[in-house]
Amino acid sequence: MKYEVYSEPHLSPDGKNIVTAMPSEAYDINGVFLWEIRGGELTKKFHFEPTEYALYSFVRWLNRDAVELKKFVHADRTACPGKQFMEIPVRLVQDGAQWKLDERSNPAAVTCK
Repeated sequence: MKYEVYSEPHLSPDGKNIVTAMPSEAYDINGVFLWEIRGGELTKKFHFEPTEYALYSFVRWLNRDAVELKKFVHADRTACPGKQFMEIPVRLVQDGAQWKLDERSNPAAVTCK
């Protein structure tokens, strides 16, 4: 069976999940997606497509329950005066049976572009 995972798949350390982050400004799908691998099949467990301008990229699996991502957005004038864009580290984390996007950021971790 074939599956469309939108971007390069990244296998979790325990081999039970695949995550993709598709940063598309044009006509492709844009967002973050996670599938569970069970019995040779994929089951979508998380799907996020931003409603505002935001491009997500995969960085690395931190452990079997957390993925580090980068979020590229229009700059906040307070955090990045005089810059047009900023990059923020975010995480996709498993919270019980659910996966959620944790976008709380440390201001020191913001990169102005």
